[in-house]
Amino acid sequence: MSRQQRRQFERQLRKLIKAAGDNCSLCGAEFQHNRRTYGGYDQDGNIALVGECCVEHLNKIYTAGLFSCRNYDFLPAGQNSMTRSLSAEQVVHAVGALERAIAVADEEVRDDLWQRGGVSRPPHASINVLDRPWKQDDHAWFEQHPDRSHRARFPFVGEIGLEQSGVAPGGHRLLVLLRQVEPGKRIKSGFFISNELLPVPDVEAVAHALFDIATRREPVPHNGAALCVLIEKYQIAEEKV
Repeated sequence: MSRQQRRQFERQLRKLIKAAGDNCSLCGAEFQHNRRTYGGYDQDGNIALVGECCVEHLNKIYTAGLFSCRNYDFLPAGQNSMTRSLSAEQVVHAVGALERAIAVADEEVRDDLWQRGGVSRPPHASINVLDRPWKQDDHAWFEQHPDRSHRARFPFVGEIGLEQSGVAPGGHRLLVLLRQVEPGKRIKSGFFISNELLPVPDVEAVAHALFDIATRREPVPHNGAALCVLIEKYQIAEEKV
């Protein structure tokens, strides 16, 4: 394939990726998590992006990838980008290594984590595997507070990007809420809190209530008084345990 043909192929494949979404462009079946995908020309000379379901229908294969429905922090940026500098053998090796890394991460962070944490798993939940400063800090904090299951804090620099949180409304700050399901396994959510409600008391009932607001298990309070009523409910619930 000449350079011009390759560029044309890549442009058309990107359009196909955008149009097809998470589905095989030949049979329409949804791509399966941690399974390989292939891009090339079908027997009629049309560009196709397929899963393992239809790879035998490709006459020529020019790209190989891996589909994941989860956001892992170790995935390279620009997951749909073409890597021209790798040879075919290097691509196969890279895809295989990534496939194994995802399998290990899935075993470490099982799907029932959210269920055991009492919340619904977001469709595009981020799974943090890499050792980051905020993970080290949370791990140390929960070790130092064995009686706590919830923590409220402000995000670390570089922890949460604007594409994840959006822009805070005027007079608000992003608050990070955590629920520890088991030692080393935590669910994290975010909540824009009014500056009028700061500082947040370092109390289990407060962090618990804010976490349930952030994960929409409780309605967003319309004022400070409503939040106090909600926190009082959690304090009463803790006293009964």
